[in-house]
Amino acid sequence: GPHEIWIKFRFADEYLDNLVARSELKKTIKPGDTSTKTRENQADTTQKTTQETQDTTQETQNTTQKTTQEKIVALLRERPELTRNALAAQLGITSNGVKYHLDNLKKSGRIQRIGSDRKGYWKVTENDSD
Repeated sequence: GPHEIWIKFRFADEYLDNLVARSELKKTIKPGDTSTKTRENQADTTQKTTQETQDTTQETQNTTQKTTQEKIVALLRERPELTRNALAAQLGITSNGVKYHLDNLKKSGRIQRIGSDRKGYWKVTENDSD
């Protein structure tokens, strides 16, 4: 009608299917009718938005971890003798944070430790395919 406002959003297909399925119900809802269906719809939307926000947050965390690991690899490529504490100072994270990333880099085969903890150094393996 003349008093409708349309806003364009991108929604998940599942959500759109849900809307289409409920569009018949909507026709029977009179203005000012706060029916349970409308409230259910709002709850569904809130839940979906919450999930999408969590997904985005997770992606950001994954990206940050990847970036930190890239920085570690870059630093070790320049200076293989760097200690965990030196890396921590460079990156502004704790030495436990550095240990976490070093462990992951070792597991994925990006780096390896040559020699002892005290006298050894880091070798960056050049298989940066992914």
